[in-house]
Amino acid sequence: MVRLALLVALLTVLLAWDRSSPALQGLRVGLVHSARLTGEAERFSRLRNEYEERRRAYTELIHLRQSYLLLSGLEWAELRMLLSKTPRTNEDEKRLEELRKVETDREVVLQRLRQTPSGLLSPSDRATLEQLTRLWKDGRSDIEELKNLLDVELKRIEQEMGKEREEKLAKAIEKIASEQNLDLVIDRSVFYYARGSVVDITDEVVGALQSQSQQPSSPQPFGPAQGTEK
Repeated sequence: MVRLALLVALLTVLLAWDRSSPALQGLRVGLVHSARLTGEAERFSRLRNEYEERRRAYTELIHLRQSYLLLSGLEWAELRMLLSKTPRTNEDEKRLEELRKVETDREVVLQRLRQTPSGLLSPSDRATLEQLTRLWKDGRSDIEELKNLLDVELKRIEQEMGKEREEKLAKAIEKIASEQNLDLVIDRSVFYYARGSVVDITDEVVGALQSQSQQPSSPQPFGPAQGTEK
């Protein structure tokens, strides 16, 4: 809740005053539902779409890597580059099909070698098993790295959204309070009594938030997304 601690402190001071004070008798108090306003401010956030887009893009990339665990680092980079191209040429599609076949063939070989008793593996088989196991581990490592990047990125956006939400709420509440000549705005959950007039301004604040959201903003580019399997 925006400036909630300050507002509660002000309320405490006002209630401690002499209740017969003429100043309190004419007090104009505005009430807001802080939980609703927080949700509305987040819904109107310009960063909400960016948050969802980053989460979707990273999730798709993680799923893609899970489908191509046995590609080498260079092959994985090539796959992402080809999938990101629009439009793709016939050569691009041919190379994509080759990479899919490489992944499938390696999966078959790895499964066969893992199921073969160790004593029956030839030196060549052991070398192949070691190579494919290393590729598999590298692929899993890439997935963990992508998950960590996703976590860091979403936390960063959440922090920005929190700051933006507080700024929007403060601006919207100040606007409505000024228009209605209010002396004090507090949350309904901490309101008990006032000698002056009391009005709920939650709907008006929501309208002010909506007006803010209609102001144009520059789109934020997204870097790491590099193609989706289609």
